[in-house]
Amino acid sequence: MLQKPDLTLVEAAMDGDADSFTELCRRHYPAMVAIAHSVLGDRHLAEDAAQQAFARAARRLPQL
Repeated sequence: MLQKPDLTLVEAAMDGDADSFTELCRRHYPAMVAIAHSVLGDRHLAEDAAQQAFARAARRLPQL
């Protein structure tokens, strides 16, 4: 099965589709944690930072 492009998921999430936003988070969480870990040097802080970033993105979807 082909994955939907990120842009399609973002557009659906902007229209209120929570499953699309969840899929975006699932796809990008590992990379976000890895980047945050390289900056922060602590896995738990990196996970918290990634979660906070996704929460902020969810709140700001309508402004995209």
